[in-house]
Amino acid sequence: QPPLLLYSRHQEQRVHHLTLWLNMITFSVLVASGGLSFLRFLRIRAAWQKFYLAYLGSYAAWLLISTYTLFQRVYLLSPVQFVDVFFAYARIAVSVVLVIVGPIAFVMVGRQFASARRRRPGRVSREWVVVWTIAAVIVLLIVLMLATERPVFSTIATYLFNSYFALLAIRALMMVAGSTAGRDEPIRTFLWYSAIAHPLIILASVALRHSMSPDRFFFANVFAIGVFCL
Repeated sequence: QPPLLLYSRHQEQRVHHLTLWLNMITFSVLVASGGLSFLRFLRIRAAWQKFYLAYLGSYAAWLLISTYTLFQRVYLLSPVQFVDVFFAYARIAVSVVLVIVGPIAFVMVGRQFASARRRRPGRVSREWVVVWTIAAVIVLLIVLMLATERPVFSTIATYLFNSYFALLAIRALMMVAGSTAGRDEPIRTFLWYSAIAHPLIILASVALRHSMSPDRFFFANVFAIGVFCL
């Protein structure tokens, strides 16, 4: 083999090892964070914390699936086809769960610290109508991707998902910051990070997609998922 090609493969192998270690560390941090959040939930049973825990758990599952797929492509010589298909559908299922529990967590944490809003019994808040309309559009795009097998729907759903969650984080952050009780809440750090990280993941995805081959984009994307989840 030409020395340059061997060097390139060696460098790629090092990147794969780095990604694998990063994702394992990130998964450990997510599990530890979820455990601490659960202990806090036992002390202060705020309604939003249940959905926040489900949100963390969903991202931990997403990270685990992505890490397995990386391990399969790099280290398994003859991967089992059934397992590959199972994890592909499991990842889609986790996406749908995130679209459901994520908005509830963001909206409810904002309401927890905002001034109480009274509405007439039996009437649905316009806020929830907007939240579930956008969530339904994202789920519809996922269904179209499965039905037509066209990746463009997956791309649109990904960008819409991250834009949507960034706006939810900004909205919740403004409501928490505007409350005296919420100014020292640890959840503010999470909201700040979410408001910044979701737009950045879009920019990173666009840059990687247009500068790399599909195969290299996959490995770079798994690395980006590890950084994002961390």
